[in-house]
Amino acid sequence: MVFVLLAMTGCSYIMPKPVVVERTKIKIIKIPEELTETVTATPPPTPKMFMALDTPSRYRLLFSIIGELQKDIGQCNNKLEGIREFVKAAETVVNSEDKKD
Repeated sequence: MVFVLLAMTGCSYIMPKPVVVERTKIKIIKIPEELTETVTATPPPTPKMFMALDTPSRYRLLFSIIGELQKDIGQCNNKLEGIREFVKAAETVVNSEDKKD
């Protein structure tokens, strides 16, 4: 009797559906420190010092400051370009690693 029951349950066994497991990889790629350092802008002259200058000296000072600020903006743009290149290179590395999997 027990044998008959075991034989019947063995024949009616239903395979469970396969379970699909999805894995998500998270990769943290830090931007290099030198690309995120603060660029200090050239400070303007104090009003007292500026007013103490004669007119030609004021213009020379203003043009000098404009030139320095243009350099500061250039440094910021170079850092931003470096960040863009870093991100593009990091995406390439991540995409090539994904293709290996």
